[in-house]
Formats: sequence, structure tokens, C-alpha cells
Amino acid sequence: MSSGYEITFVFTEMELAKKVYKNDLDNNKMSKIRYHELPEKNKLTDIKKLISNHTVKGVVIPPLDSFKESAYAYWIYYCSKKYKKKVFYFWGKWEAPTDKQPIKKKLKNSFQRMIVKPIIRHADCTIGYGKKACEYLISNGANAQKCYPAYYSSMSPVCERTNWKQDNNIPTDRICVLYFGRVIEKKGLRVLIDAFGILDEIVNEKIWLVIAGDGPDRDNLQKYASSRGVFNISWLGFIHPDERYNYFSQCSIFVLPTSYYEGSVEAWGMTVNEALQCGNILIATEAVGSAYELINEKNGYIVKAGDPESLSMALADAVLNKDINAVIEEDERIIKTYNYNNSAQHLIGIFEETIAKVDRYER
Repeated sequence: MSSGYEITFVFTEMELAKKVYKNDLDNNKMSKIRYHELPEKNKLTDIKKLISNHTVKGVVIPPLDSFKESAYAYWIYYCSKKYKKKVFYFWGKWEAPTDKQPIKKKLKNSFQRMIVKPIIRHADCTIGYGKKACEYLISNGANAQKCYPAYYSSMSPVCERTNWKQDNNIPTDRICVLYFGRVIEKKGLRVLIDAFGILDEIVNEKIWLVIAGDGPDRDNLQKYASSRGVFNISWLGFIHPDERYNYFSQCSIFVLPTSYYEGSVEAWGMTVNEALQCGNILIATEAVGSAYELINEKNGYIVKAGDPESLSMALADAVLNKDINAVIEEDERIIKTYNYNNSAQHLIGIFEETIAKVDRYER
């Protein structure tokens, strides 16, 4: 975006990525974008000053994902309207089926809808992380003619390929099934372990599960795998994001088994994009937003969330019946749309078209 458009990113918490994903900011990459970090004090005044600048034509309201973010969002929305700037709302929110939501989650979702509806309804344009997010925005008052899906993208930087399989004693004749991400219950790893536990012996002897990532539930899940008799598995621990291509490119199947844990969903799931980049067979659950955009019968499977049998059947079919050359061809076709350049150009087009429109009160 920064290379093709005059856009400035405003950050409220620069250290958030380190807190969540354990990796430091890359100063070299940060130097390539225009950004502004809000000061510790007088943040609201600073926001108002930024928005009131005559060079600003439009403002993207941050997601209302928490009380603090909602307070910022409403202040930004107020300032944008005050200074007659175009308002964009960009969100990946969608909800699990009602019967998958506990009471606490239902109440939170209901409150969140109530808070966000005024902004959604009065935004000049809404943008969702694909089909599921757009459906949510429209169902909560967004103008369907002004609601656009983003070509949400993530691509791994090409890096040196190391012999990590040998280092982890993975048999050379096994097909590697990769999970890459945080090791937490929400991601459905317990279900993935169960799926491996019920695989047909013929299939089980052909594959090896690779868990690349770390998290608070790792010890419990490792013990669970042992209790289920799943030993064709390697736990690699934390992998730096700059090295992820090394792992995606040396695996044949990628799985994102996210469950409706505590009524949540995977808003998008960028690791599916990264597996797509490397020509992997893709398997994700219905709780993964990107599955509806990036996966079809040619390159993978969308399976029932929380269902080991459904996941096990997909794994078996991928190993025994999927034509990897056809998968690679389909992945390459899809990535022509879901790549950084096309994604940026698509967003720029949305911004420019919306900004160019003159509202009746401005005429």
C-alpha cells in the first residue's frame, strides 16, 4: 500500500505483535511505510490533529474488537465526520453459529453488534476480509452496494531451505502434514490429534504431523497426543515468521483445524494464504474465514469444525487420491488474485472511488 498510495498507518500499540507472536518489529520493513505512533499522553488530541489535516481525504476506522478500541474508533469516527473526511470501516468480524456460542459469547456478540452498527450504517464504505465478513457487515446495516471484500493476503518471504526434517528425525518417506501457528486450544489441535489417531493404518504409515509453533497449551497437547497413541508427530516450537517459507515449502499438506472454541471463529487465517503460495493441499474447517475464498474441491477440503472423523477422511483422501500437480495449478490460479500487489491495488481502487464521490451535502 505504501509503495503505491499516499497512506499513513497510525499505531496505538507498537509492541502488540511481540506480546502475541513473540517476534520483534522489523525496523527495516517499518522504514518502508509511512506511520505515526500515538504518544503516551494526549492521544485523542493527537488523533484529532492528524485527521483535521487538509491532506487527509479519508480515514479507516479501527475494528471495534474491545472496549478500548471501541472508544478510539468512536473518537476517530467523530473527528472524521467533523472534518468531512470519507469514512471507511475495515473488519474481519463474523460469528459462529448460534448453537456453538455459549451464553457469554452470545452476550458479547450482541453488545458488539449494538455498538458497531451506527458506524457500519453511516460509513461511506465498508470492507470485509472476504465473503463471511461482508455477510456480517451487510446483515448489520452496511450498504450492500458500498460493501467490498478485500483480497486479504499474506505471503512468506523466500528464505534458505534447511534440512529441518532430518534434524527432527522425520522419516524421509513420509508425507508431511503441517500446522503452523500458535499452540492453543482454539486452533483445534486436539481434534487434529484425534483425527490422526483414527486414521487407517495404511494412511497413517504414509504421513507425519509437523506442529510448527508454540503456546501455553503445548505441554498438555503433547501429553494428549501420547495418550492417544499418536507418535508420528514432531513439535518444532517457535519458528520466526521470516523462516516460515522453509516449512511450508517442504510440506505437502497444510491443516488449519480451528474449532468453535468458546464460540469463536478464525476471522481469516493467513496461514492458508501462505500454504497456498507453496502449492500445498489445503485443509481447513468451516470456522476459518479464508477457507471460503481460497479452498475448493480442486485444491483441498473444508471440513466440519470439531469433527475428527471429517478431518481424518479429508487427510486420507488427500494422501490417497489428490493429484498434487492439479493442486499446484489451482493454488497458482488463486494466488494471482490473492497476492500483495493485487490486494493493494484493489484497496486503492476502493479508496479512490469512494473519495471521488461527492456527497449531496458537499455539493
